[in-house]
Amino acid sequence: MKKYISKNMFRPVSRGPSIIFKRRSSESETKTTCEDVPTAMDDSQDVLPPVQEDSVLALDSDMLGIPLDRSDAPMCHPASEEPDDEDKKAELEIKVEPISLPPAPCIYNKGKRIVIVTNRTDINRQAEWDDVASFVDKHRRRASGELPPHDSSSSSCEYGQGVGADDEWEGPPTWIDFQGMELSDLQQVEQFFGLHHLTIEDILSTDTREKAERVPNHAYYYVVVNELHYKQYSNVLNEVNIVVLLFKNFLLTFHRSPVLCLHQVDRLLDFCPGKRIPSADWVLYALLDGIVDLYIMLVDQTVMEAESLDELVNVLTGVEQNELLARIGLAARRAAHLHTGLWNKREILSALMREDAPIIKDNRIYVQNVFDHVLRMFQKLKLGRQLLGSLNGVYMAKVNLELSLASNDVNIIMRKFASLSSIFLPLTLISGIFGMNVRVPGMIGEPDTPEGYGWFIGIMVFMVLLAIVIALAFRRFKWL
Repeated sequence: MKKYISKNMFRPVSRGPSIIFKRRSSESETKTTCEDVPTAMDDSQDVLPPVQEDSVLALDSDMLGIPLDRSDAPMCHPASEEPDDEDKKAELEIKVEPISLPPAPCIYNKGKRIVIVTNRTDINRQAEWDDVASFVDKHRRRASGELPPHDSSSSSCEYGQGVGADDEWEGPPTWIDFQGMELSDLQQVEQFFGLHHLTIEDILSTDTREKAERVPNHAYYYVVVNELHYKQYSNVLNEVNIVVLLFKNFLLTFHRSPVLCLHQVDRLLDFCPGKRIPSADWVLYALLDGIVDLYIMLVDQTVMEAESLDELVNVLTGVEQNELLARIGLAARRAAHLHTGLWNKREILSALMREDAPIIKDNRIYVQNVFDHVLRMFQKLKLGRQLLGSLNGVYMAKVNLELSLASNDVNIIMRKFASLSSIFLPLTLISGIFGMNVRVPGMIGEPDTPEGYGWFIGIMVFMVLLAIVIALAFRRFKWL
């Protein structure tokens, strides 16, 4: 990118602070100082860069929108030298260095992957099955005495510090995350860690009930928890099962697709001493904290939606109410879904706070904090559901009121039609009777006939009888 700076604006007479300021080539040169330049710039209403004491023409990064290396700024020509043509422009080359971003952590990748984490750095690299096998082998060798115990003060975090189901842990606190594992992969995991076959079935299932329990005759605590988040580029909620197996000082997690609660573990590791995992149950706390934080966001959105609908229910009318009813129903279903999820999270956290739970004493306060967040979300969600329930009643009452008003309007219109009909009905009856093709009373210019008014009287009697029969029929059908 190239920027052109006109030389007609500044031309220093020497390399000192004294400069010559010219607005136009036709004006005389006025000797001034660097402090007068901003005032002259304001007077000329031109946006110009400040002039430095050493007469270096510098551009402010805010003016150009990009960082500028001031060492590359050209020196202004002194007045003692031969000046260039004032119509020429000095060309300034601005070099923009590309910004190098750090690689995304491997723990956020999609597809099948394994990550073995003992500190913050391990999140950025992907492990293989050989690393898991080495992990198990080193643990067993340490448990049997072939290898010395791990030095917890060491800063090295190599893969495979040893793991097992029934042996005593001798390595650093470790977290192994499995994503997208198939049946063949889980069979290897079952062989490596001595898992129960029902645990493998629950990992493969997508509708496992959320729970927290200890597996009999096995040295791990079994936790199933669901994460609820929006699908990418969509407003549809997606639920992902996360299976957590908590051993004495290491933890295994299994999930089919990427989950957002891993970001919470990544973030909290920055606050740990040495950015290392303090303990295996700490990772479980961090996962639950990340999941509950997602619920906090969803509950806040649902409550805000309920409050917005509460304001709109008294404003929208007519066809606009159709969308309002759909939004009320959607918010009510989402609130019910969130209530079910929070209830399950509360049961899991309650189980983890028991005395027989594998949570060390120092971490119980963190689990209690997450439990408090869940209770607060319960209270907010309860208020939101009550508001949505009242909104449904208010909406139906408003619809009934509008129907009553519409029916009243129709009745008013029909009353007008009935009034007009009442006016013209007797006129029509009289004209019909006296317009018959028989001798009627009052006829002028008609000769007397032997029949007289017989036909007229017969027709009138028939009409009266017919009206009586119809009235009795309507009364029987309760139309009158």
